[in-house]
Amino acid sequence: MTPTATDDERAVVEAHLRRLDPGACAALVADLWAERGYDAVREGTVVTATRSGETLAIRVGGRRGDAAEADVLVSLDGSGTAPEGVRVLDAADLTERLWYAVDRSVARELCERHLGAPPADLRPPLGMRVRHHLSSGPSPAVAALALVAVVAVVGAVAVGMPGGSDVAAPPGSGAPAADDVTRTPWEARLPPGITSEGIEDLDVLAAAHRRAAADRPLTIWVDREEPTYDDGWRLTTLDFDLRSNGEEYTVAVSEGPRDNRTRLGTLYHDGTNSYVKVANRGEPSYRQLSPSEQERGTVPTPPRLSLELVTKYLSTPTTEMTGTVERDGRTLYRLVGTGQPASRSLDGVENYTVTAEVGTDGLVYNLRASYDIVENERRYRKTDEVTYARLDATTVTAPAWYERRFAGEPTPTG
Repeated sequence: MTPTATDDERAVVEAHLRRLDPGACAALVADLWAERGYDAVREGTVVTATRSGETLAIRVGGRRGDAAEADVLVSLDGSGTAPEGVRVLDAADLTERLWYAVDRSVARELCERHLGAPPADLRPPLGMRVRHHLSSGPSPAVAALALVAVVAVVGAVAVGMPGGSDVAAPPGSGAPAADDVTRTPWEARLPPGITSEGIEDLDVLAAAHRRAAADRPLTIWVDREEPTYDDGWRLTTLDFDLRSNGEEYTVAVSEGPRDNRTRLGTLYHDGTNSYVKVANRGEPSYRQLSPSEQERGTVPTPPRLSLELVTKYLSTPTTEMTGTVERDGRTLYRLVGTGQPASRSLDGVENYTVTAEVGTDGLVYNLRASYDIVENERRYRKTDEVTYARLDATTVTAPAWYERRFAGEPTPTG
């Protein structure tokens, strides 16, 4: 598959990151973690990052013994070793965080500040330029001559250095660095923020899911169980059918088992404002939601799910990568998380387990969370399910009731 412009830019950024000396890299790490919401303080090549009561000691380079006092070791060339429990990040990992953990405009600014130019303007290293030239379609004779010329130049530079070709160029010398970090094909396809062990960086995965789901046509099915009272307390299944074209969306809300559901109402968002039709003892009612009602609404919407799905359900203290599954021609990575999630909306739940199937772009295609709650002195086992489907193939039509009652009317305030 031919790399996209974004793929090329990421490879160039990664190559430039590998050339940073420890001090310059620590400065970038401090700014990057600060943009991710941490209070970051740098002392030499150590960055202390604090957020929500959690403190990370991030050491850039240094000896193995130094890493014993750190939570994270940054080794740009991937060769660093660290004691058990200390996470090692290489240039590819930092690039991933630039791409997914902060907004694209912030990433451009950080690259310009620390690498000298935004990603699109950074000069590719020599090896990458040669590969691009050879893949652009010159005749075999021209390609062979170009390759011989490059080898001759590199060989001459190596011979002119003390010790011959076995001596590596010093950092920052401008000599080409290796373009690819050695990884297995399976690891190279892992979603952002995920390793073969489980979730390594929840923020990175959350940002990747948000970007993969944002502003595109899709369908989302949400099944959620809630305790309700009807001649006694019971657990009721609420079904939400969300359809979005990237701007407009509808949410149809039903209650009951799959084969016998009752429609409760429909929400329609025209790109700016939200309107609802609610069943009310057989007589439907219609109204436009105020901005504050849209903000605090309890009905799941595509923007809210893209923003909160990962941080709400997958913020468990432990996760495990259990393998892959094939669905609709896609390879999805299966995660299992256990323990009390960090989300406030799930505070106090017990026996929590979540499974998720994640695509290589970070989109969480399927998620199922099960947990116990105590309501009205009774214990319930709840299950929430979210499924993304019909990506780039979903259309949205304004409901007839909206056209009859609201189309063309001025927008109220408040």
